[in-house]
Amino acid sequence: MVRRTQATRRRPALEVVGDSVAEPLTRRDRETLADAVDSFREGHSTRRGFIRTSAAFGLSMTSLSTLLAACGASPNAETGGGGDGKTSKLAVGVNADADTVDPQAFKTIPGYYMLANLYDQLIDFEAQPTKAGLVADGTKTAPMIARTMKVSPDRKTVTFALDPKATFSDGSPLTADDVKYTFQRGVEGEQYTRTVMGMLTLSSADNITVKDPRTITFELDKPNPMTERLLNLQVMSIQSKKVGEQHATSKSKWADDYWRGNVFGNSAYTLKSWKRGEGWELAPSKHYYRGGLPKNGGLVFRIISDPQERLNLLTSGTLNVAYDVPAKDAAAIRDKGEGQAKLVSIQSPWSFGLAFNNSQAPFKDKRVPQALSYAVPYDQIINTVMHGLARPAKSMVPPGMGTHDPSAWHYDTNLQTAKQLLQAAGHGNGFKSSIDVLIGRPEDEQAATLIQASFRQIGVDVDVRKLAEAEYQEKRNNASSPMQIVEFYSWVTDPFYHMFFNLFSKNTFTNSSRYDNPKVDALISKGLYEPDAAKREAMSREAQKLIIDDAPWAWLFARDFFVPVSANLQDFPLWPDQNPRFYWSHLS
Repeated sequence: MVRRTQATRRRPALEVVGDSVAEPLTRRDRETLADAVDSFREGHSTRRGFIRTSAAFGLSMTSLSTLLAACGASPNAETGGGGDGKTSKLAVGVNADADTVDPQAFKTIPGYYMLANLYDQLIDFEAQPTKAGLVADGTKTAPMIARTMKVSPDRKTVTFALDPKATFSDGSPLTADDVKYTFQRGVEGEQYTRTVMGMLTLSSADNITVKDPRTITFELDKPNPMTERLLNLQVMSIQSKKVGEQHATSKSKWADDYWRGNVFGNSAYTLKSWKRGEGWELAPSKHYYRGGLPKNGGLVFRIISDPQERLNLLTSGTLNVAYDVPAKDAAAIRDKGEGQAKLVSIQSPWSFGLAFNNSQAPFKDKRVPQALSYAVPYDQIINTVMHGLARPAKSMVPPGMGTHDPSAWHYDTNLQTAKQLLQAAGHGNGFKSSIDVLIGRPEDEQAATLIQASFRQIGVDVDVRKLAEAEYQEKRNNASSPMQIVEFYSWVTDPFYHMFFNLFSKNTFTNSSRYDNPKVDALISKGLYEPDAAKREAMSREAQKLIIDDAPWAWLFARDFFVPVSANLQDFPLWPDQNPRFYWSHLS
């Protein structure tokens, strides 16, 4: 069966009569122009944007009048949200569908994008307008469903007073009972949130007390430096107790099957439609409790598997946001602009690395990963693969994350040192191995090819194996790849959270290098909950030095978070979890 793309399922391309153009329109041009007409007709783009797109194809005002008349408008009329950014819909291009709409479940990245706009959490982070966009750096909390949050001096008791105006999408009140239901499901259920509850140290539903319909208290097992950042996670979105209990079954006390396929939200939008494999549309909620939001007329997400097509639709004005565009194309927009697009870019603690499998020979001898770390062409990867949209990482705790310490780093590219270490480890004649990369991340394949060429110069012959996601993730989870280019973005920008998920020996699910150092484990375990900030920083720096010496990863770079968007898109939301709260955004 062939998956129908946006182009193949569209009506026949538009015919433009009586116009003089420099060159005949190609089939792709006609399809792009057809997209632009649909986008304008459905209110996803402004009149100005539509005119710019059409003019790019050399169409005269006569033909524009004909096209707009077919849309039910003229080129001098404001329609479908036209020039008013507060009523215009935003069109967003993504590369895949959401797989589940359960807030508490692990899901595809587009699934998080959807739910970030359908559910609210107890607290938000304060955001500030910047040149890049609307940035919430995670340093200061802000009200969301909870108007206030009070943490006891010993950081073990947390009390929330809920906003009395907070409701679900049908207008029914959101109360402390719903909050308790949500967190009890996290504690007792089987979803990803069970891990979050463990890190929060909320071990029992008995430690959740509803004082009254608007007041709720949590009693934590330990003082927790990460409390605010964990409570802000999107997976802790508040769900309806009434709806959950109505759909509970003997097999699923927490209505897991229902929540996977149904939305009963409480945020600025409601789910208007969802066509599997094609996209989804969100409409402004009539019952949203935070005044002035959303600042646009709704969201339309379109699933477009080809990154070049997403980029073409953005630069032609049909899309307002194009996710997962290759670094090369993003850099071109950054450097010179293209059509109606600009690049939103911000430095981020997003780790990319070559993970060495410490459970397999020859990587059990740390001199081998040390040698290979010296043979990685770091600067070449950052400059020619990432086109400057990344920074040297030089530690497991990436730049941009508190306590980042590259002082112990000593792996700047040096092939002579690499050969000496291999000789000392008994591999003077080199060896054969492989590097696994994920299909769909072209930068990973490009980086692996450069690494492959550099490794050959020290006698190490590696195959670059391109794996589909299912096989890639299976090998990552089971640590069956000798080497693998991996990435990890921590929703909680905390060094111990980041080290726990990537290098804690008992956390085999995400510790794909199977790194095991008892001293590092002890530092991570203690540092997670150390209340003294100075002691916590010292433990992080000590752990980083041990990890750098062991070299379980060659830390390739910290990737910037970058997204090409419409030139007239204002207040693109940049939150610590990278999930867009598009209710802040609008067109100028």
